[in-house]
Amino acid sequence: MKKITAILIAFVCAFCFSCSFGVDEFFYRDDQVHKRSRNVVDVSDYVNAHDLPSHGRFSVAVITDVHVGAESFSKESEYFQRYIFWLKNKMAENESLGFPVQFVVCLGDLTYNGSETDYRNYSLFAKEIERQTGLKVYSTVGNHDIYNSGFQYYLENIYPHESSYRFETKCDIQNVSWYFLDSANGTFGKPQLESIKKEMENDPNLKIVCSHYPIYAGGYCYYTLQNVDERDYLLSVFSKNNVRLYMAGHCHIVRNSYDFSNRFTEKVFESSVINHNAAIVRYDISTGQLFCDRETY
Repeated sequence: MKKITAILIAFVCAFCFSCSFGVDEFFYRDDQVHKRSRNVVDVSDYVNAHDLPSHGRFSVAVITDVHVGAESFSKESEYFQRYIFWLKNKMAENESLGFPVQFVVCLGDLTYNGSETDYRNYSLFAKEIERQTGLKVYSTVGNHDIYNSGFQYYLENIYPHESSYRFETKCDIQNVSWYFLDSANGTFGKPQLESIKKEMENDPNLKIVCSHYPIYAGGYCYYTLQNVDERDYLLSVFSKNNVRLYMAGHCHIVRNSYDFSNRFTEKVFESSVINHNAAIVRYDISTGQLFCDRETY
């Protein structure tokens, strides 16, 4: 019996130390978000986001689950350039449609195993997007991004250096607030949830929320927030506080759109690294119409 126990302990230790996701993540703790993201930080003054068009029609580019480090960086660089080429064409197309692209949103899993090198390479990708297109990239944290205690590198490398934040974009018709929330553990945690409620209740703007884990994912429950009470709490807060759109990733090959009682829409996006998918989301503030173009680049 002692021999079997010793073998099991040796196996677990060997697995943990060889695992690319880190020892701490093998003994997964779902309360880490309490340490990372207790408050939704208002970064409106810091990011100085451009005003939306006065007519209220705009679009944003969306990518998710980039997983930098899953492939050799030379190959990733090829995909990155293909994406930027695609993005330039979509910018011109949406400008002609009257829905100019405002910025790029990345919905988490920026890296594959949370290493400092992978974070730096993702940061280079984001900076290259801005250099070639003039569009800022706003990101949120995913489950892969906290592997190997990688959250420290997230804060160091990923603009605007917060994991739970919001900012405002002004428009003559109605201002829009963008919320980027930390669900990297598959949970928001009580402190962040309370902060979300407080911030949204004091924010009269139309709201768009970005996070990694879906709420519903079209019924693919394995990929969603697992705490039913937490999901119900969020649905209540969103429905009462003018949230129009919730965007999430994490599902990789699942693309879904779901309307919650005509209050707001959840859109789940496919992985950029697996199928090289990207999207443009267009919104008309005056009519409330929402359009989504999903393409392979």
